[in-house]
Amino acid sequence: MTESQAQTETSSKRRQRMRSVMTLELHSDIAHDYVRSHIPPEPEAKSQPGLVEFSSQVRGVYTDASHNNPYADWTLLKIEEDIKGLRDAIAAARGELKAKIEELGAGNVKAATTGTMHRDQLEFDTPYAHVLGASLREFDELVREAMTAVHVGAIRPRERTAMFQSMTKRLRRVIMTPHHYVRTRITRETVEQVDVAQIEKLESRLGGAIPEAVLTGDRRGEFAPDIVEHPQGIVRS
Repeated sequence: MTESQAQTETSSKRRQRMRSVMTLELHSDIAHDYVRSHIPPEPEAKSQPGLVEFSSQVRGVYTDASHNNPYADWTLLKIEEDIKGLRDAIAAARGELKAKIEELGAGNVKAATTGTMHRDQLEFDTPYAHVLGASLREFDELVREAMTAVHVGAIRPRERTAMFQSMTKRLRRVIMTPHHYVRTRITRETVEQVDVAQIEKLESRLGGAIPEAVLTGDRRGEFAPDIVEHPQGIVRS
């Protein structure tokens, strides 16, 4: 992992923002599809954002959470929970595949590969983009192992397809979550002053009423940013 600099504009001055760079090396096309926006294989499907777009969107959520916005905190919690669910599902599937392959006495067969790997660099400045990138690598490993399981007869092709569909559904859910969030200047101190219709719109986009523990700040995500004080009327990036 290396460091790079990205410049951003404010209303009064030009400043530099540091970013890290993750290099993703993926064998499978299906995993690589989720690095950038792509069109799913379903009929009449629309373009879906990928990890690159997720990284950009989640930064805004992360910034708002640092300014004590409870809805930003709630969004980050949802992302963390969904990523954990994704990684747990991937780990469980990989464990099942390993057991089935070993039952056939094919444990010495290496996971399927391609002649040329996909290699992409992702700039990021929040833990969420990094953790999702790591999850995508794990999904790529699952794809390789599932292909091998089909090659040796441990599972049927339709089982592999169902497994991939289950995992990509989880991936899409994670990637889309920050896109459902709407940036506002709401804070825990001002939330009671916000118009009810605006709150209802936010909660509708995010999937229900915000939990009380999140609203009060008693519950925040593992990777949530520190809450910082800021002058009234500040323009946030």
